[in-house]
Amino acid sequence: MTGEPIFRQKQRQEGMFSFEELSSVSKAPPSFRIFKPWWDTFMDYLAVTMLMIAVFGGTTQIYKDKTVCLPIQDNSSDNSSRSYPGGNSTMEEQAFAAYNVTNIRDFARLSHIDAVYAVTEGKTNLDIQQYRYVNRVCYFYAVPWFPKYFSYFILVHTVALMICSNFWFRFPKTSSKMEHLTFILEKCFESPWTSDVLSLAVTEHSSNVNVKTQEKRKSMTANFKPVSPGIRDSSRGATHDIPVIQRQNELLDKKDWERAKALFEKVKKFRLHVEQEDTIYKLYMGQLLLKTLQCVIILCYFAIFVEAVSFDIICRPGTEKVIGYGVFICTFSIAFLLRRLLLLYLCLVAIYVLLCIRTLFWIIRTPLKQYSFEKRESQFSDIPNVKNDFAFLLHLIDQYDPLYCKHFSTFLSEASEKKLKLLSLNSDWTADKVRQQLIRGSKEQLELHLFMLTGIPEAVYDVTEIQAIKMELCTDINISTKVTQLVHLEELRIVNCIVTIKPAALFFLGNQLHLLSVTFSDHEEVPEWIGKLTRLRALYLIGNVNDGEKRLELEFLKELRYLKILQINSNLVKVPFNVLYVAPHLIELCILNNKNKLEMLHNLGSMFNLARLDLQNCDLEIIPHGIFGLSNLQELNLQGNELSRVEEIESLQRLRKLSSFNLSFNKIKAIPDSISFISSLERFNASNNLIETLPNSMFTIQKLQHLDMSNNRLVAIAPSIKYLKNLKYLDLSFNRLETLPDELFQCKKLKTLKLNNNLLSSLSGKIQQCSQLIRLELKENSLDELPVEITQCSKLKQSGLILDEYLFEALPMQIKISISANPEPVSEVRLLIPKKMSHPELEHVV
Repeated sequence: MTGEPIFRQKQRQEGMFSFEELSSVSKAPPSFRIFKPWWDTFMDYLAVTMLMIAVFGGTTQIYKDKTVCLPIQDNSSDNSSRSYPGGNSTMEEQAFAAYNVTNIRDFARLSHIDAVYAVTEGKTNLDIQQYRYVNRVCYFYAVPWFPKYFSYFILVHTVALMICSNFWFRFPKTSSKMEHLTFILEKCFESPWTSDVLSLAVTEHSSNVNVKTQEKRKSMTANFKPVSPGIRDSSRGATHDIPVIQRQNELLDKKDWERAKALFEKVKKFRLHVEQEDTIYKLYMGQLLLKTLQCVIILCYFAIFVEAVSFDIICRPGTEKVIGYGVFICTFSIAFLLRRLLLLYLCLVAIYVLLCIRTLFWIIRTPLKQYSFEKRESQFSDIPNVKNDFAFLLHLIDQYDPLYCKHFSTFLSEASEKKLKLLSLNSDWTADKVRQQLIRGSKEQLELHLFMLTGIPEAVYDVTEIQAIKMELCTDINISTKVTQLVHLEELRIVNCIVTIKPAALFFLGNQLHLLSVTFSDHEEVPEWIGKLTRLRALYLIGNVNDGEKRLELEFLKELRYLKILQINSNLVKVPFNVLYVAPHLIELCILNNKNKLEMLHNLGSMFNLARLDLQNCDLEIIPHGIFGLSNLQELNLQGNELSRVEEIESLQRLRKLSSFNLSFNKIKAIPDSISFISSLERFNASNNLIETLPNSMFTIQKLQHLDMSNNRLVAIAPSIKYLKNLKYLDLSFNRLETLPDELFQCKKLKTLKLNNNLLSSLSGKIQQCSQLIRLELKENSLDELPVEITQCSKLKQSGLILDEYLFEALPMQIKISISANPEPVSEVRLLIPKKMSHPELEHVV
């Protein structure tokens, strides 16, 4: 305590706060200063001034004498016997009665004279202790309460205003958001991405200006320095933006990109969190209304009690019998100072309330729950509007310094983020990495799969051997003119991506691409530039064409004059009208309709060159009549429909070239005898139906090689199956067969026989006649043993014999040794399109 000033020691003894301790109430954390507009800062200065007034007034009251009182000489002859009217009357009224005066001014004049007379001419006979007692008593009982506690009132009100102004900086739900935003803003200023290189990296305008400047310098240099004939002038090159990109790569290293990418993610998450509510806005509005109400109350009742602060105070301490004087006039010595402090305080409060009203006017007049960057100076035009607390905080920051929001807008711009990701992508993906990602596709093509990338790496254009590109779930795909370097590119597969192509690149791809596959979940993902691919031969569309009120009309089909294959995996109601534009030269049409009813198929007749028709899951109940006019049709797939009767098969005899017919996954109960009319049939699939018997006429189709009748209700196979001399594949699994006719094994070209999940109890030894058999499946039957003659099937190896485990263990050793010794057969290759087709156009299909 010895080191402290005497002033502070007395403050502590009296229970007062120091100025530094009180002023700390108004101090918000330094990082929050950006959220304090000029009026909030000015209010803080006003509050500090009010606090100084409170401290100064309180200190003055402590260290100044309270009151100094003098007795008033009574003019009556008998002062002791005078009776004052009204025993319960006030002191002033008693004094008026004693001196027979009518107003306070006369009383004050007389009292001063009498008081002076009592001291100078009369003998008061009062000692110092009596004076002190009278001074104390008069201070506590005669001085009004307002002048005595005036400084404390100011202190309480000022502290309340300070707390009310800074509460939102301390409240957890608001302070956490402001701390997070402050951290992000600091990182935005520190990030190199907000420097001058950003304008070179993002805006094409600045790049063009830079290129023009370089060209101008080169032209000026060329005027003074001649170019030798044998040296190529680099200023005449076609690609001028390469130096700019190289400069960017030099200025921003990988660590800077990673930090900027992380900052973009933080901004996204913060925006998603803060825009959900308007807590900060409501709290700020509430505290502003509270401060306004408090200031109005202060102005009202302080103005009322300002008259109570007077210099002269009449006091009657009730000490007549002790000291001989009943009325005293007391001087409240600091009343003059307190009155001026009070008036100054009222002026400050008036200014404070005017600022509050001005702020309320700003909040109500301006839509602070929405913030738009359109009217603010920015090099980006794609910055979205923000709302709620996020918008309110940005409005407050604008009042502090708009430069913060300008830098912050860099990390709200999609164009800025796209460019950053593209630069980072180009740094990670080198030409060697692209070559490592190449795989051999189903057609032995070199295929590059780009999955969830933020663009196409520049190095892709340098790997000229690429033949197919698949882009899946990628964003911001922009194919530049450098694609002209991919001279072997023939296929492009787009899966849930939005792809834009430069005009020059589109012209190149229009003559280069043979196959395009587009998988979309929204109509906007279907490229409008498909119609520019005039040399396209195969088009695959996968997605909902009819989506509510939206409908994809496939207008681009009008321009595809070379299209041969069209596959639509969607929810069609009818075959789109624009398909008619490609119908004359269409060879393959596949519609996978996902169990949606497909109607109006009468326009199929115009597809007179169609070789393959695939109508899967189209909810068809009958075979469409439009099919019967397709004279060049070779493959017909009606899988997954609602067919129960197929009497129309008789009309299929008009299709002289029909070689493959698929009726699987329907509700067919019987195959009509008229199926024999399809004499050219080589493959027939009626699996997963309700068929119980097979007609004998089916076995007269001499060209039949592949027969799949699995997952039906067959109980027997007619012996006439022996007439299928060219049968190579037979699947009778998942039926109810108890026996097999011996004539079945007269099909000597049979290579695959599947009999799983039947009721077979024995297998005939005639199986030895099937010398070409390489695969035999017998699982889930009632077999106890296999005939020894199976060893005569020389091409049947252990890997091609599918049995139950217990049955294989029970096989005689002779059979085990025999099938283990058989040479491994060459695996059968199944082609989706038969190798030999009569239609000449199929040889050129990609």
